[in-house]
Amino acid sequence: MDDLNFLNFNPDFNSPQVIAVYDEVALWSAMFGLLLLEEVPLANVTNVLDVGCGTGFPLIELAERLGDRAHVN
Repeated sequence: MDDLNFLNFNPDFNSPQVIAVYDEVALWSAMFGLLLLEEVPLANVTNVLDVGCGTGFPLIELAERLGDRAHVN
């Protein structure tokens, strides 16, 4: 059961080190997000729902690509 110890990790989000690591997450995941977005058909899209998949990078990118024609959550 030692393999599950990470489930008990409680980061201190006031810590400069934790904040720095959290800020880096979007950078290392951006390439995957862009590759994913290349495969998402955007024709006639009016609603987008992000189901808590991380820092929100894909959602922000979709909002920029779709503009005012779509409702993005």
